[in-house]
Amino acid sequence: MSENGLRWIAKNIFNVSDGDFEALTNDLEVRGRGYYESGRYYYSIDIAGEGLAFYPEIESVKTDGRKYIITYYEMPDPNFFGDTASDIPSKKYIAEMELKNIDGKNYWSMYYKHRAE
Repeated sequence: MSENGLRWIAKNIFNVSDGDFEALTNDLEVRGRGYYESGRYYYSIDIAGEGLAFYPEIESVKTDGRKYIITYYEMPDPNFFGDTASDIPSKKYIAEMELKNIDGKNYWSMYYKHRAE
């Protein structure tokens, strides 16, 4: 991904400051999870098999008219885990999101996500 593209996503979708962006990309390089070459960032993503391993099951959504507080469970996907999915405990999370209009297009933007328990 181009540096400008990654910075745009970090800033507009994940609300990452310029300083935090530098720290994040440096940390990924230090841990051997990514590198920067010829104006592009490359990162390793560990996903075995096909599809995503978990899906969200929404418990509640509250809004102040601008931001949304979403409480949800991260559920193991039986299509990914097969018969063992029911043995994997779900995890409860809370996320703060906002629907932003950027250049005439709507994007969901995340301010935070953390474990609820």
